[in-house]
Amino acid sequence: MTIEQAPTPPESIGTEELLRELPPEHVVDLRPIQGWGAILEALLKQPERLAANLTGADNGYLTRHLSVMALLGMAAYGVVVGLFPGGMQIAVVPAKLAGSLLVSAMICWPSLYILLCLSGGRQSAREMTGLLAAALALLVVLMAGFAPVAWIFTQSTHSADFMGGLHLLLWMISCVFALRRLGGWLTKLNGKGMQALPIWCFIFIIVCLQMTTTLRPLMGPFTGWNLAPRDFFLHAWLN
Repeated sequence: MTIEQAPTPPESIGTEELLRELPPEHVVDLRPIQGWGAILEALLKQPERLAANLTGADNGYLTRHLSVMALLGMAAYGVVVGLFPGGMQIAVVPAKLAGSLLVSAMICWPSLYILLCLSGGRQSAREMTGLLAAALALLVVLMAGFAPVAWIFTQSTHSADFMGGLHLLLWMISCVFALRRLGGWLTKLNGKGMQALPIWCFIFIIVCLQMTTTLRPLMGPFTGWNLAPRDFFLHAWLN
């Protein structure tokens, strides 16, 4: 009587062997991301790895670091903006821009979470906070890449209207790339597109533009810490 050896159950196969059998395009590096350099590299080059870590059990470390990266990066870009009017604005504009980014994110976070839940998103509130922080960090990193271009024009023109338009253009380009990355993360994590996300993106852009209008002047001389008079951002730009 011949006794055949039972096949090895799948549970006993090592993780490394399973990963080697998967197609390369489906393998995601799940190792923890530690350190500023590793976080920046994952943000730019390993979006799937970053999203997997942000939706893990312990994503607080990444969320905190990405939030700090976004705020400090926006403040650094604010220095370039403040160099145009000069004086006190070199210190004031960075604080205004970093504060407006933080307040805009806090204002828009509830609507983001609710709309994604209605679209079938499975992320928890904590995971959604991490993904939003990553999107904002990417937005600011892209703006930092454009900072030398903005600085050149800061030193070579006296037109506040032109500089304001240039900063707005660079912000819009960065915002489009960052929000598209956020949409890509949510699509892969949920297996389908989030139909309500474009609506939220429009709301987020409008809120950010209104915040900068409320905190003006940004391109003019310092006039104190009081908020600007109530005005819609399109009306303020056209007058």
